Amino acid sequence: MNTQAIVDAEIAAARGVLDFWWYDFYPVKSILAGTGDEIVNSYINDALDAHLASANKVDIKFAVALQPNQLSYAGSEPLWTYYQAQLEYVRDVLFADTQYQKINGIPLVGFINTSVANFPDDKVATMVSTLGNFWGVHLYHSASECARITNCKAIGSYGPISAPSGNGQHAFTEQETVNRALWVIPPGLQAVAITILLQDKRPFAPVSPWVDKPTQPQLIAHMREAINAPSVKLVDVHAWSEITESGPGITPTVQEGTRFLDAIKIARTGVVPGSTSYELGCETLQSTEAGVVRSGAGWSYVQPAIVGSHSGDEECSSTTDDYVELTHPRWTTAGLYANKGPDRGIVDVIVDSSPVASPDLYAASPTAHQLVWTSSLSDASHTVRFRVTGTKNASSSSVKVCPDTWQITYRPQ
Repeated sequence: MNTQAIVDAEIAAARGVLDFWWYDFYPVKSILAGTGDEIVNSYINDALDAHLASANKVDIKFAVALQPNQLSYAGSEPLWTYYQAQLEYVRDVLFADTQYQKINGIPLVGFINTSVANFPDDKVATMVSTLGNFWGVHLYHSASECARITNCKAIGSYGPISAPSGNGQHAFTEQETVNRALWVIPPGLQAVAITILLQDKRPFAPVSPWVDKPTQPQLIAHMREAINAPSVKLVDVHAWSEITESGPGITPTVQEGTRFLDAIKIARTGVVPGSTSYELGCETLQSTEAGVVRSGAGWSYVQPAIVGSHSGDEECSSTTDDYVELTHPRWTTAGLYANKGPDRGIVDVIVDSSPVASPDLYAASPTAHQLVWTSSLSDASHTVRFRVTGTKNASSSSVKVCPDTWQITYRPQ
């Protein structure tokens, strides 16, 4: 997300859907220039710079979240050499920008990692006096830390709160419960409806993935709930790992398209299209929340998978009659994307208990994310099952089946 062309395109896509982007604030390279302390790989800093330079900047505002070690220096320990200069940049350059997000005419600022050890009282006082008036949100959900910062008006959250369940999955229904608890207004503070939506740490933890990706209908329902929550001042849609960690992202990606932005737009505007489409990963870690049923002991999780696979992983079985199925309440078109290869077998597609197709997943070389079956359905609840047949093309070395994603077109409500 840190190149100018990508930022320009993502701003354009978010126009009319999001009011602003909230950036972690990283050191300003010009302040560190010539000091020997230059930051080489600050991707979020590059993204913010691209936002400020974008020809599309008028389409979406921005705000920053401050953390002491980044205000002082980007090293592992807070060093206060550059603290005042960074604060003055925020005040004189960012706050002064006409596209900086304001609440009641006052600049919005987030705060992260403000424990006394990282953010002593004298440094808090310096920050408050330098920045002047602002509308602050403590993003570590600490009323006591918020109280240390003059003009801190609300508390929210930054990333997942509770530990993931089961085999490393943090189910979305679990996160919804956590989100709702964060909407309760502490005494003397205002509510920020934090909607922590998209968590994916697989690039950093491949053995124990942490996945939290709602389906589009789930996201629409949860966003509506957040928007309509009593006394909510701000809805923060949090997509952790979006830039540097290659998470799924709210802004458009090749893999996800605009389905998250589409859901937010439906929730915000109340304008419901006649139909909309999205894809859902077939693997357990992606689809548990969507009413997916997986049967059989032969399924095994594979990561990394064939390059180009949805989310970089897959779940495979070579055991006859193993299956994975999805029931969707308003399906109008269904499809299956699968990974093909020289060791892939044949899968049965069964719609509402009736066999309809038997796609052959063999290919001479590994090929990711291929549409192998699609069909129109009536606007109603349907169950689509993908069953391992235990058969294969004569050229294939295995009967293994690895479905990649469900293709879903449905009528939203």
